[in-house]
This record gives sequence, C-alpha cells and structure tokens, in this order.
Amino acid sequence: MTVVRLVIRVKIGEVPSFGSFILASISEDLAAFTEYSPKYTAAYLTQLGVDKREIEMLVNPVQLVGQLKVITQRIYTNQDLLTIEINYLEGYVKMGVGMTVGFKDFGFQAVRKSNNSGIRFKV
Repeated sequence: MTVVRLVIRVKIGEVPSFGSFILASISEDLAAFTEYSPKYTAAYLTQLGVDKREIEMLVNPVQLVGQLKVITQRIYTNQDLLTIEINYLEGYVKMGVGMTVGFKDFGFQAVRKSNNSGIRFKV
C-alpha cells in the first residue's frame, strides 16, 4: 500500500484551528479512515482530541496570559506612582535655596521621559 504524506506549513497561532479541522474531518469520516488503515480507530480519535487540547494550552496559555496581565497592570500602577513622586521631588528641589547643584542636573526630565516611554494598552 502506498503511504501518502501530507506536509502543510501552518503558523503557530493557526495550529489549534488546523487541528480542529483535522479532528472534524476524521470524526465525520471515521469509517472511511478506519477502512483505509486500522490505525484510525475511535481510540486514535480520542487521543487526537487530547493532543489537540494540549497543543491549545501551549499555544494559548490562559494562565500565563492572566499572569502577564497582572504584571502589566502592576507596571502601569508603579509608573503612575513614580510620576507623583517625581512631582514631589521636583517641587522640593525648586524650593531649595543655595544649592550647588543645578535643577537640570537632577535629571527629572530624563526620568519622566523614560517613565512615559512605554506604550500603554488597556488590560
């Protein structure tokens, strides 16, 4: 019997969708697949479903995405808090009298620029 190998290139994000297509195809025509090769049985179909779920968890890790959202929210909160603290420090320096270091030497502008350089996305 001639074995036909199908090589398909799929983007990593499309693997779960492609797996759903394969699973649906085998489910609909299980009798034809079993007739073609005894390898394709109901047990094979069940294992294919388990493998598909594992791949989905790797490609779209729900727990990891949730943790990343929490970390991103912490970063944004700390950026906002830093802005408030910089305002206080800048005010104290402006009130300082007789300092030997100039106001610009404190680097408030560079800190503000770095703090505000990130792009903020809604979480």
